Amino acid sequence: MNISSNQIELAKEIKQAIKDYSPDWKNEYLEDYTDEEGNIFLDVTIATNDDCTEYAIQTGDNSFTGSCYLLPHWSVGGFSPDTDLDELAEDLCENLWETVES
Repeated sequence: MNISSNQIELAKEIKQAIKDYSPDWKNEYLEDYTDEEGNIFLDVTIATNDDCTEYAIQTGDNSFTGSCYLLPHWSVGGFSPDTDLDELAEDLCENLWETVES
């Protein structure tokens, strides 16, 4: 996979955004998101435009609306209290780059 300078810069921004938002996710939202087994999680979606110069991030259900709908390339992951934030950002970006290249 050939990664552009825009993708490198965007990955840095996404990584920082996830770190910046994670305290809010932990404190405000996680109690409302549990699966059938009682595991706590929150969906995290990022999206970008074709040249990776813009992005949006949203949490929770993305089936109907949200800032990511304005951009064509999406990646969805999950956040829980024990999520490694760097790993989450890397996984989201890798998946996002695949959609940009296809």
